[in-house]
Amino acid sequence: DTHKPIYTPHERDELGNALVVLSNHLTRKELDEVTRNRDDKRQNWISEGIAQMGEILRSERENVTDLSFRIIQQLVRYMNVEMGSIFITGTADPDHPTLELEAAYAYDRRKYLEQSLAWGEGLPGTCALEKERIFLTEVPTGYFDIVSGAGDTKPNCILLVPLKIAGEIHGVIELATVRLLKPYEIEFVESLSESISSSLLAARNSETTADLLRQSQAQAETLKQQEAAMLENMKKLEQAQVESRRRETEFSGILLAINQASPVAELGLNGRFSSVNEKFYMLLESQRDQVVGKQYTEFAQVDAYSEQYRQFWADLREGKSKSNVEMYRLFSGKEIWLQQTFTPVINDEGKVYKVLNIAVDITENQNLREKLQTQEMEIRRSHLDMQTLNEAVNTSLIRCELDGDGIIMEVNENYVEVTGYGRKELLGRNYRLFLKETEKEQFERIWEEVKKEKVYEGAMRRTRPTGEEVWLATTLSPVKDDSGMIYKVYFLGLDITEKKLKYQLLEEANREIERLKLRLKDEDGKT
Repeated sequence: DTHKPIYTPHERDELGNALVVLSNHLTRKELDEVTRNRDDKRQNWISEGIAQMGEILRSERENVTDLSFRIIQQLVRYMNVEMGSIFITGTADPDHPTLELEAAYAYDRRKYLEQSLAWGEGLPGTCALEKERIFLTEVPTGYFDIVSGAGDTKPNCILLVPLKIAGEIHGVIELATVRLLKPYEIEFVESLSESISSSLLAARNSETTADLLRQSQAQAETLKQQEAAMLENMKKLEQAQVESRRRETEFSGILLAINQASPVAELGLNGRFSSVNEKFYMLLESQRDQVVGKQYTEFAQVDAYSEQYRQFWADLREGKSKSNVEMYRLFSGKEIWLQQTFTPVINDEGKVYKVLNIAVDITENQNLREKLQTQEMEIRRSHLDMQTLNEAVNTSLIRCELDGDGIIMEVNENYVEVTGYGRKELLGRNYRLFLKETEKEQFERIWEEVKKEKVYEGAMRRTRPTGEEVWLATTLSPVKDDSGMIYKVYFLGLDITEKKLKYQLLEEANREIERLKLRLKDEDGKT
């Protein structure tokens, strides 16, 4: 009973006082036992944790990322906290150190996060900068999401411990949990700081050594390949030299053949002829000394001050070959046309020092081309004349094109309007299908004449689908192909129906007049 009054003996009660002393001694002894057991358990827990972590640190020495994950996984699980992260100092810029999130573990699950903090930035950066642990039990709302790398769960307690050796920071461990960490747990994490730092440093050195080894091996392989490539290049160079000598011999033979077959000249970069072969100066109807030393523009009819001519020589000086057709005017006043190929010649220093000109006399071809162009212009003019004539015919006349069998190939709008049939009804059908028997007899007589290559001119009667008669002043003209066969017949006509009716009325009136004259004559005879 906790409310039972505590017995206090009288100072003269020796037995009572002895019992009180004995009771206090037993109580202190029991408390000491409890404390000792608790301390032993904590020490055993710390020792076991250090031992387990030691196995991890000894087992993984090659990969910093894997080692970091196993360290933070072990801490989260062993300490029964919700989240944990481990940051490693960056080595990219020693003047501006950073903390790189190497591994994170939360709720028994590996977290793949990417985070980089400057020295002094956020809780991990502050911990690294101050080189002291940070233990928070009151985390401001929203603050954790911004500066902590452990995730977005809202913890009640955050512990950050710097990983350091001899005062040099190699990283930061961050743990977060919803419960309050006990002092011995904090002591446990701090006790691991140096061993974890050593292992991470060793792993990083192993990675660096492995990278250097791989680089060294790669460089050795590269050197080996370069040596093999150099040997191969030397072989190719020897082959190229042999090929170059062969080509030089071949080129000399080609030049000799060209010199014997074509007009060839050499020009300096100043545009003057420096050398000409016999065919070239004979083509110019001159002597060698009349050509050598002269400007190219003294013969070729080009504008030496034009932008085009300046660009022509600029391209040659840059090593670009050029081709053109130029007219040359000779001393005699005669004009010739040359098709020329200008090839820059390069010296041992890789610079152009002269230009080789190989020419072909195309005067006859050029003259023929001019004649053809003149003929082409005449043909175009004739075509335009025909086109104009065709438009005039289509405007003023009735036009129909028939093939050799009388099939309608083409009609104009005037034909459609006069005959009364639609264009789709007419095209592709025989002309005879649209004629009455009497009209068909007349057409067959006319067609026989046309097939004899005769042109027909005369009046033809046609009947519209409505029964209305139409009279046409008609011309049927046959057209022959290259073999002399008639392949087309032009049907051209003019509507003379109104004139025809007037003539018929006039004839009827004349006949009536003659009838009346005869009647009057008969009556005069009787009297």
